[in-house]
Amino acid sequence: MVFVLPSDKFTLGETITGQLIVRPKISFDATEIRLELVAQEYVPRDEGNTQGKETKVKLAGKTKLAPGQDQIYPFSVAIPANSPVSFKTGHSSVTWMLKGVLARFMRGDTRVDGEIEVYSARPA
Repeated sequence: MVFVLPSDKFTLGETITGQLIVRPKISFDATEIRLELVAQEYVPRDEGNTQGKETKVKLAGKTKLAPGQDQIYPFSVAIPANSPVSFKTGHSSVTWMLKGVLARFMRGDTRVDGEIEVYSARPA
């Protein structure tokens, strides 16, 4: 699986549009194909200071995947305007990830992750 995005830099309130491309190497069934936009805040100084926000977008329901048959799933997901921007310091961080998930019944999900940068204004 791979993401096709216009950029890896976005702003608060912006809608991310792109594609999730699935290139199966074996045949299998997925119960759901979804995109997750995840903001993870980490403050290692104190216990319990890891928080996350997720937005999930269902791209397809039950799907049969076969090798040699690439599947393209267009998506759009809005970055919440009231969220924190990306940053990393020695004491804390906020990271943003796009996750593509092929959910499988009674098996581990297949995933792809891609980090994106989220700013308060468009970088120059």
